[in-house]
Amino acid sequence: MRVEAGDLVMVSDANTADVTTVSVAGKAIAFTGGPTLIGGTAGKAALAVRQEGEAVVLDADYAGDMKHMRWTVYPSGWVRLEYEFALEGRFDLFGVSFDYPEEKMRSMRWLGRGPYRVWKNRMKGGRLDVWNNICKSEAPGETWDFPEFRGYYRDWYWVTFTTEQGEITVVNDTNDLFLGVYTPNDGPFPANTKLDAPQTGIAFLHGIPPIGTKFQRPSALGPEGQKNKASGTYRGSVWFHFDNS
Repeated sequence: MRVEAGDLVMVSDANTADVTTVSVAGKAIAFTGGPTLIGGTAGKAALAVRQEGEAVVLDADYAGDMKHMRWTVYPSGWVRLEYEFALEGRFDLFGVSFDYPEEKMRSMRWLGRGPYRVWKNRMKGGRLDVWNNICKSEAPGETWDFPEFRGYYRDWYWVTFTTEQGEITVVNDTNDLFLGVYTPNDGPFPANTKLDAPQTGIAFLHGIPPIGTKFQRPSALGPEGQKNKASGTYRGSVWFHFDNS
């Protein structure tokens, strides 16, 4: 499925509706492979395409835990993603994720509570403001280059990722949605802070993992240190804009 809107070209997989190609004015932006469901399965999709005013709408209905996904591509180049999935059970984290090569990432600028990342059992702190963070993968304890880049961010409204291919802007249209930026680095000696969470790229998460300490696993640190209990239907809506200038 190929959609063009001005300089933007998006191509989606015919079986899953996942993004396979994004380009602006003929230059590729390697934002692909999603939205991949974390914590469940999507299965094969039944696709339907229609025109809605000047926008192109792609609907996908799935047989698995992912229930529905809709891409709406507007003439302005803005793209809206809406998704719905259902999960039951305990998960370290769950939501949807996209791929973007970390070696091409440069920095992120965002409006939200920062500048530090959060964990399920460490939500407090942070101040609502516009923050900037340089891409780095150092593990805490090995360096003192704070704040970290990889991790999970709360109460975010928008984020612009600056990459060597251009900018990827995401606007959040969903309450209580966490932003995931790759997977935190455990470091060589993580002790009880080692994460069992699956690897993610740029992710939109409805549940994030807790973190342990040097001496105790997170499950020993109280109710907020337990895995997330997913139960029912979850929905999300985010907007994208791609710029290669």
